[in-house]
Amino acid sequence: MKQFLLLLFLFPAVIFSQGKLKKAKENLSQESTQTNEGTRNVRSTSSSDSDGSDGFSVLDDLDLRFFLFRLALWSTIGVTVGEAKERDLNPYPYFYDDEGEYAKELSDTGRKQSLRLGTNYIFNTIKGYELNALYKPLPILGIKASHIHFSEKSRTSTDFLDITSLSLNYYRVREKNISLWWGIGASYVGNEVRKLGFSYNLGVEIYPVKPISLHASWQESFINDREIGVFKSQIKYHIKNKILYAGYHVYQIAGEDIKAPTIGFEITF
Repeated sequence: MKQFLLLLFLFPAVIFSQGKLKKAKENLSQESTQTNEGTRNVRSTSSSDSDGSDGFSVLDDLDLRFFLFRLALWSTIGVTVGEAKERDLNPYPYFYDDEGEYAKELSDTGRKQSLRLGTNYIFNTIKGYELNALYKPLPILGIKASHIHFSEKSRTSTDFLDITSLSLNYYRVREKNISLWWGIGASYVGNEVRKLGFSYNLGVEIYPVKPISLHASWQESFINDREIGVFKSQIKYHIKNKILYAGYHVYQIAGEDIKAPTIGFEITF
């Protein structure tokens, strides 16, 4: 009898509990409201808001934001003080055994532009797949486009969330074993949200030894007074112009955290 009463008590909570994607879409959709004292943001309370230790709460600290700003400033210091040495792109990373994406010296095999296409899949109770493309019209500049599709099943329905981003990236550090960049752009959240916002990103790619490379990047978008943060860490295995990789991605979408391992594939043209 006690077990029956317990199930009867818990049943409505299980049926009517909201998933993370639904909460994130509601938070992203809420507008600011006007009061007698000025503008006030109306936010819903979620489980991740009440626990300050979840996900990327550390990335909300001013000290870390200041560090990221200084990192971006350092990476662009050559714009006003000195000039970065001219580099060509290799046909693909590790075309030469000791060189990654950028060539050590100008040569006949060097390229002025490249195109990289990729996809990855994240494993979690929330599923997701991402398509991305990076076109470099010049070794110093990159145009990056990405689209990620999330889906989450509940007992009563399935929620979806789509985020599309476009950015222009400046590759300040272009050495044979490391590249470092930052960029600005825009992100669009579809589905019920339908909002466009500003975004910025930072990233680094390290080529320690053939055929391995390491990737780390951070992107933050500002949608309707809310934030979407994406941190990616990946280890890549290069097979000529093809790349297989595994990693760990963390998404913070308007206070809802999604942490998941990922596998992916890229190809360079």
